[in-house]
Amino acid sequence: MSEQLSINEAAQRLGVSPATVRRRVLKGELTAVKGPGPYGEQYYIPAEEVNTAQNIVDVVQVTRQLSPKELFALLAQANESLKTEVQELRQEVGELRRILENRDIQLVREIRQLMAEKRRPWWARIFKQKGD
Repeated sequence: MSEQLSINEAAQRLGVSPATVRRRVLKGELTAVKGPGPYGEQYYIPAEEVNTAQNIVDVVQVTRQLSPKELFALLAQANESLKTEVQELRQEVGELRRILENRDIQLVREIRQLMAEKRRPWWARIFKQKGD
């Protein structure tokens, strides 16, 4: 029978964490069998499986989708659109602030008018005179 590695041993050989080895086992990327361990059943991975996985990791090449210049151009374009959006939002906030200030002024006027009316006797409020 071939050499069997524990999850921790396989993780060391592959240069990944034990959690990554467990994920690969659950996904079916690594073959594992359950066997007796020091604290109950645990997974054991055949050494050939780990060697195959290591070879696959070593062979995988990363290809860039964009060159650094293209990436920089895309980021610059996104930055400009965000600057424009921020500027538009600032203008909108300014307009809303002016609207609120005008409403506040109008409310203060109305409150003062109501307070002035309260000072008059009740009969003067009901039977308004022409000068009021």
